[in-house]
Amino acid sequence: MGILSIKRVYDQADSSDGMRILVDRLWPRGISKEKAQLYEWDKDVAPSNELRKWFGHDPEKYEEFQKRYFEELKSSEAAVVFCRKVVTLLADNNVTLVYGAADRQHNNAVVLSSWLGRYSDDCRKWAVGDPLMEKYHDLRWCRPVHEDNELFAMLCLEGQQAGLSWSTVIRKEADIRRAFDGFAIETVAAYTDQKVESLMTEPGIIHNRAKIRSAVNNAKAIRQMILSGRYPSFDSYIWHFTDGKRIIHHPAELSEIPSQDLLSETVSKDMKQQGFTFCGPVIIYSYLQGIGVIDDHLDSCPWKICKQ
Repeated sequence: MGILSIKRVYDQADSSDGMRILVDRLWPRGISKEKAQLYEWDKDVAPSNELRKWFGHDPEKYEEFQKRYFEELKSSEAAVVFCRKVVTLLADNNVTLVYGAADRQHNNAVVLSSWLGRYSDDCRKWAVGDPLMEKYHDLRWCRPVHEDNELFAMLCLEGQQAGLSWSTVIRKEADIRRAFDGFAIETVAAYTDQKVESLMTEPGIIHNRAKIRSAVNNAKAIRQMILSGRYPSFDSYIWHFTDGKRIIHHPAELSEIPSQDLLSETVSKDMKQQGFTFCGPVIIYSYLQGIGVIDDHLDSCPWKICKQ
């Protein structure tokens, strides 16, 4: 296993540096490519121009800069790719993050190194090796969702998973969303029996008549709920179970994450009373994770939004 380190680009390159990666957004002044001796330049993982200008390498702003930079990294697809790449390189090489700032203690490379140091594949064991699943874990799993159509989409996708693996659903997700008109609630609620039968032959999706009918039924249940005035939106209904708050769990191991709990049982029971189907407590627990009501990222995972 290699060593991850940081080094100012103006310092002499050394063979012990291994793979040298420039992590600044701007090319350092007065340095040629020959002298930099870089493996590559990953400008997309550098702080945004707005954050970089705000910070201005002011030591008094460093703590807040670190927090803001961490947030940018957590929501960046480029950071996901970068993280996997560095972990792969470290299997056989040293890796050095190269930067140009004069301040050796308060700069983005120090923060990036710290973020990478917290990285653990333990939370992603169920996703590692499948790029689509890795992307789902890193950028979507346990992230709060509040848009009604997307909340409906995730409920349908979780229902599609029943008896299958989530990886199967994720691989077919684009085709499923296309076939179901982007899961627009009003559109799906208006599906006819003829439309349901046509979906049974739609290429690329899961051909299960009960699951297709459930999507239509659940769209109608949402529409009826809103029309009745019980709730102004599907978002307000789903999130009222926790008073709009996220439930942050603190598992140290994946084995500590349950398949259902009292909350998912409560939500499941109420949804059934509201006329929803394919909403058992196990499906609903996974659903609550998928829409960010529950955060079950391990505490060692850098993609955990809140550590509190």
